[in-house]
Amino acid sequence: MSTPIQTSSPAISTEAATFIGVDYHKKYSVWHAIDAAGTDLGKGRIEHHSPHDFATLVKRWPNPRIVFEASMNWHWLYEVLEQSMASQHLRETGSGCDF
Repeated sequence: MSTPIQTSSPAISTEAATFIGVDYHKKYSVWHAIDAAGTDLGKGRIEHHSPHDFATLVKRWPNPRIVFEASMNWHWLYEVLEQSMASQHLRETGSGCDF
């Protein structure tokens, strides 16, 4: 008799999380932030010549979760966000967003 394999993701507390989606472009990125209840917290544009603006963005709200598409030059944005110690999720083009 075989035991079924459980395939569940580890629980992630989203109670006080802020979710920030980033649409990365060649010279700038567009962002949109919501809280766990789906309340719109703001949106804007960050020019890439000022990467410290990303650090300011992720420190603006508690428990930030960043999601952005793993497309061309994504590693630059990943490294900038990594320095801000934000939780990041890379998504493939065309996949659904499931924070």
